[in-house]
Amino acid sequence: MLAGAGSLLFGAGRAGHAAPPREAVPGWDALRASIDGDLVLKGAADYEARRGASLWNARKPKHQPEALVRVASVGDVRETVRHAHVRDLKIAVRGGGHSWWGAPLRQGGILLDLSALSQIQVDVPTRTALVGPAARSRDVAAALAPHGLSFPIGHCSSVAMGGFLLAGGLGWNGGTWGPGCASVQGIQVVTGEGKTLIADAEQNQDLLWAARGAGPGFFGVVTLFDLKLHPLPRNIRTTTFVYAFKDLDRAAAWLPECARSLRPEVELTCIIGTPPQGGAEKVVMVMATAFADSEEDAAKWLAPLETGPVESAVAVTRSEATPIDALHTAMDAAFPSGMRYGVEVFWTDAAPSDFVARIKEIVAAAPSPRSFFMFVISPPPREGGKLPDMALSMFGGAFLGIYGIWEDAAKDAENTGWVERMAKALEPIGVGHYVGETDLTASRDRAKQCFSPEAWKKLKTLREKYDPEKTFHSYPG
Repeated sequence: MLAGAGSLLFGAGRAGHAAPPREAVPGWDALRASIDGDLVLKGAADYEARRGASLWNARKPKHQPEALVRVASVGDVRETVRHAHVRDLKIAVRGGGHSWWGAPLRQGGILLDLSALSQIQVDVPTRTALVGPAARSRDVAAALAPHGLSFPIGHCSSVAMGGFLLAGGLGWNGGTWGPGCASVQGIQVVTGEGKTLIADAEQNQDLLWAARGAGPGFFGVVTLFDLKLHPLPRNIRTTTFVYAFKDLDRAAAWLPECARSLRPEVELTCIIGTPPQGGAEKVVMVMATAFADSEEDAAKWLAPLETGPVESAVAVTRSEATPIDALHTAMDAAFPSGMRYGVEVFWTDAAPSDFVARIKEIVAAAPSPRSFFMFVISPPPREGGKLPDMALSMFGGAFLGIYGIWEDAAKDAENTGWVERMAKALEPIGVGHYVGETDLTASRDRAKQCFSPEAWKKLKTLREKYDPEKTFHSYPG
């Protein structure tokens, strides 16, 4: 589907001509004249507003790119990359701006904003879709649902597919479908020299390998994803048990047994924090979502939750209908826009009773009632027993997430300090990090800790192959 699809979906733009001679690109005016999108330079009246709007997190790094380019087409992408290549400027790429630590905002160079490349084209007979990097999870779900199709989209509705899939794409129903990147069949990508390539099973396979999980260190601009789709489960239902904080140890001791009893179609999550409907006391929320086709199957698949300390639950919701839009609504409430975020995540093979004991007192003392600790016990999916070989290569028996969420900038220090204390307590049992959410600025080798040794070595080799002049920003550190 990718061959020739770029101009069909996004248009070549005025920049769809051959690269000009290097001496013909003397400055910003030449770039502005050659693109259909818009360019804002540092110092312009609207620069700071545009710079701030590039990130969803209200807590933003102070980095200042020299220019912000919002493209209108793939042709604009090519022309901007060529311009940067000629002038030895580095490029950072923005899809939806959901990076916790601010990957699109780097010092100097160009911030390449792909927010206009959000088209979605579904081919129902082949169960495939061509999706732009700025297409958001809610829009992809809405485009697929009428056809009875779905995809492991992001848990929050406003997450854009570009950054999500490049980081691996740990999305809904991962136990059945795998991470989103495993269902990426091909990409259209602009390289550091401004060339457009197709990478799929037939050509440039190593570039596709890297696009499946390299994250913000990817050495190109993906302008189109070719996605393999999946049948939409017709009866998605969720059971939730809420326990008092004093029962945390008891719940943590039981959860591994529960997880072993669940089918791959059931996503099990535990959140320790203040309940979303309000209240001063921390609680333990155990939620399991069954991606089933019938109410009967969903109820049967969720039955293992009844083996826990049911009599201690302070609230229970059994087998509630939760279609994708309802799941998105719940997650969006947990991660509201306009807030300040500090986040750290780990993979671990430790038991819940171990990591819960390490953070119990710290999480109870969170300075913001919105902050919480989350863990997902089920490991990433192994459809058919094995995931494809790809850059996404670091996993563990449980995913641990520390989410500091607050409003007042004056309280940044105490809230980021809380995240750091939580992270320090969990470091001894961590086996690695997820590149899509970890703070890559936390240490010089943080990015390396997101990949297997073999994958890390291969990524470095491919960067030299596809971006030898280092046009694109790599990982920080």
